[in-house]
Amino acid sequence: MSLQQAEQGSEAGASEAQGIHVWNHTATAALQELARKLLQAKQECLRSGLDCLPTLKQIRYRVWPFVQNLLGKQYQGFDPVDFHPQVAKAQMRCSAEDNHNMVYMHVWKAAGYSVMENLKAIGSNYEVVDSFEDDFNWCENINLDSMKHRTVFTFVREPLGRFISGYAEIDRIYLGPRYEFFHQAEEGTMKRAQLFAERFFQDGLIFNGHVKPQSEYFAPFSQSCRLPINFVGKIENLAEDWKNLLESQSCITAKIPYNNSLGQHPTDEKERKAMTDMLESAANNDTAQFLVRDCDNMTASSNHLQNVLLKKDFAFLRAFCWISLPDYVMFEYDLPKHCNDPEMLQVIELTKKPPII
Repeated sequence: MSLQQAEQGSEAGASEAQGIHVWNHTATAALQELARKLLQAKQECLRSGLDCLPTLKQIRYRVWPFVQNLLGKQYQGFDPVDFHPQVAKAQMRCSAEDNHNMVYMHVWKAAGYSVMENLKAIGSNYEVVDSFEDDFNWCENINLDSMKHRTVFTFVREPLGRFISGYAEIDRIYLGPRYEFFHQAEEGTMKRAQLFAERFFQDGLIFNGHVKPQSEYFAPFSQSCRLPINFVGKIENLAEDWKNLLESQSCITAKIPYNNSLGQHPTDEKERKAMTDMLESAANNDTAQFLVRDCDNMTASSNHLQNVLLKKDFAFLRAFCWISLPDYVMFEYDLPKHCNDPEMLQVIELTKKPPII
């Protein structure tokens, strides 16, 4: 059942008039179940289990009433969908094996090209399997089952920082007819950022991988087409996590430091510094404002989206956090300061208590 059908089928007024029990999404039992589903998604998705995507859909259904309360009933909801991510492969000597396969799943807007170039620099037989929505040979091209010795890894990013950086990327490169709605407003304007935010809550910007929740990258496509992840690093700790990855597999390349200059998008460093400034300002600001100390270091598009997120008592930001709960729980990131709905904080606290799966 789609989210829209589920919402239409559970309208409180009609159900109460018929004497039917109405699901209370704010009740303690409902929040406990949401926390349980979040922990289940963390377990299932990291191992590329078949219950990953169905569990993410259940979570989306359960958080959507909170999104509607913040943004209005015109947002009917959309389901998480799977994705054929780009994969890079290289071989190196690890654990006394000369041909150990290091397999990288590229999560967009999480330093992917930099990681790929670093992998290429220290490995041999480097190969990239590109991402296509209709690539039915994706699993065969990766050929994971033929790798006797392998480590599958990825890197993720703080969800809000990734979202705003994703906006800057989409604003820059998506110029085709499918994104005409986005170009109705002038480039670099608040209206354009508003259109972006509104469309995200309608269909995820046509399910665009630059803003797709990172947890959805982990969903398998079938029992025989899975990519279980052995190691998840964070780009906020990129150099150290890269070293930890290689050391954990006893790779001789662990002594080679991560090279930050490889594979950067032209705007990567600018966006990363801008996001760091924004998050630090948000964490330290007692007037409940996201203020950027150095606006010259943030693109106009990113700055406008930031302003959209903080409008109306941070409604768009709080709605984004509800949708992004799987990422915050799965990758153990702290919520932004103003994502402080009591129910949201209660759910997060429940996920930290053992175990409710």
